[in-house]
Amino acid sequence: KTQGKTTQNDFAYDVKALPSMPSITNEADVFLGLSTVPGFVAPRDNDGAPYIRFLTDALDKMSHGHDLLTIMTTVCARMNELKDGGLGYVSSNHSTLRKRLFFRPR
Repeated sequence: KTQGKTTQNDFAYDVKALPSMPSITNEADVFLGLSTVPGFVAPRDNDGAPYIRFLTDALDKMSHGHDLLTIMTTVCARMNELKDGGLGYVSSNHSTLRKRLFFRPR
């Protein structure tokens, strides 16, 4: 697996001779939402984790008409409003979704 400007020139297989494989990998259509970026600690108080409060609030208010990425962007903005020593927090998302994800109304 190569990313960036580096390439592999010693690939020993003829790709055309390999058996046919599905074009969608196992990693497709996965969304991971984290309360902070890797390597940092998210806040938690007596009422629990603000990330969970912001997430449930955003899902409750926005899921009827907004896609998941828009909702998670709102959560990230609300996390950044929390200030600790003048610095805000930021949540993190990783997505391999191939389409916008909407929730069906009840």
